[in-house]
Amino acid sequence: MAASIGLPRWFFYPFLVLASSTLVIWFVQFKIQVGMNQTLEARVQAATNFVINSVIPGSQNHQFILNLIFVLAFFGIILAITNRFWLTFVLNNLIFIIFGIADQQKLIYRNESILPSDLSQLSNPLTLVNFIGINAIEFILLVLVSVLFIWGLYLLFRRYDARIKFAKWFVRVPLLLFSGLVIISARDLSTTDTIPDQVASKLSDSPIPWDVNYDQRQNGAIYSFMRFFDNKIMNMPKGYSKQAIEKINKKYTKVANQINQNRSNYLNQQTVIYVLSESFSDPTRVPGLAVSPDPIAKIRNIKSKTTSGLMLSSGYGGGTANLEYQALTGLSLTNFLPTVTSPYVQVVPSSKYVPNVSNTWAIKNAIHPFLPVTYGRASVYKKFGFQKFYTLYNITLK
Repeated sequence: MAASIGLPRWFFYPFLVLASSTLVIWFVQFKIQVGMNQTLEARVQAATNFVINSVIPGSQNHQFILNLIFVLAFFGIILAITNRFWLTFVLNNLIFIIFGIADQQKLIYRNESILPSDLSQLSNPLTLVNFIGINAIEFILLVLVSVLFIWGLYLLFRRYDARIKFAKWFVRVPLLLFSGLVIISARDLSTTDTIPDQVASKLSDSPIPWDVNYDQRQNGAIYSFMRFFDNKIMNMPKGYSKQAIEKINKKYTKVANQINQNRSNYLNQQTVIYVLSESFSDPTRVPGLAVSPDPIAKIRNIKSKTTSGLMLSSGYGGGTANLEYQALTGLSLTNFLPTVTSPYVQVVPSSKYVPNVSNTWAIKNAIHPFLPVTYGRASVYKKFGFQKFYTLYNITLK
């Protein structure tokens, strides 16, 4: 094709990859323009501006290039492994098209962007697709149709370009190493003064980790997603050491022993029940709202007869796993780096010891009104020391 218009054959391949990569980045940016009551025209304009602004002379917005780097890196890895250009072309584009659609769906239903911690849900795809109303049979059919579709596209493209093996091993090996290095560099994008951080800064990266939705719109969904692969949990405080912690522990153990000298009623001798409900609130606390009759009269009566008060929650609605973690451990998410978006997935699995309130009791049970695989709750509660964890899998539980 390229040769027929007077261009060398090799020119056709990088041109096609660059053009298709640009289109998938545009598509992803278009899909994530949700939740802002934007018209179709405004969504198209936002995605188009994201791409065009990076190539305008004198522009200070080059985030498109950051996204392009990772799209090309994934292309390079797949090509180096398969050594089939058209198969790589189809697979790479489909990966990012599916990413864009999935990101949009999560934004619509949860007002949350897709994050690397969500990949843990892929271990149970049937549960994952159940969120969007697809049952097991429909999912299997969808997978089969997708495989046939990919294979059909590959054969279609091969009709116009019969070249099978794309490159020699001495080209593929450096391509695999370089592309892999680019992907691995994502782990340092949130670490100040590293080479990836410096390169990203030169290309207009403006991290907004406290608002991932805005970060994806501002810096690009693909690049923002890769940024959160940084597996560092927290920065080491100044003066931190084993000796310093032992000194603090000794100090407060002494204080606790003095307080408990004359104590007759211990917490571990009582039954404590945590009820974490994302749908519960006191509407009478909303300024300017009058509610009659009192919707929580019984709870208010119980509160008047015992110790009670208010709890400051760092969130409401979705993201309950993070509130569970904070309630059970007493550790605030503000202690962690902004890239830690799900302690259940990112912190607990690698922790040798997980201090939590349940350590005080010998008998510990938990109930969750859904499936145990979301956010890895099954393994988390086991690590927390709970003997029994009842979920929808326990059909005898009423």
